[in-house]
Amino acid sequence: MEKENVLRRNLSGIYIFYKFENEEHREPTVFEDCPEEKQDEWMNGLEPDALKSLAKQLGGTIRTIGNKFDLIG
Repeated sequence: MEKENVLRRNLSGIYIFYKFENEEHREPTVFEDCPEEKQDEWMNGLEPDALKSLAKQLGGTIRTIGNKFDLIG
C-alpha cells in the first residue's frame, strides 16, 4: 500500500488513530487502511479476545463486500 495514495475508505469500522506523511494530525483511520507496521503495533497490545473480535469484524466486512458485489473466490 502506498502511503501517499491511501484513502480512508472506512470499510470495517475498526478505527486506529494514524497520521499519514502528508497530514498534519493523526486521524481515525480504519485498520485495513493503516500500513502493516501500524497494524502490527496496534495488534501487539490486544488481548486474545480482542484479536478474535478483530478477526470476526474483518470477516464480517469481507462477507458484506462479497455479498454486495456477488463475489465468489
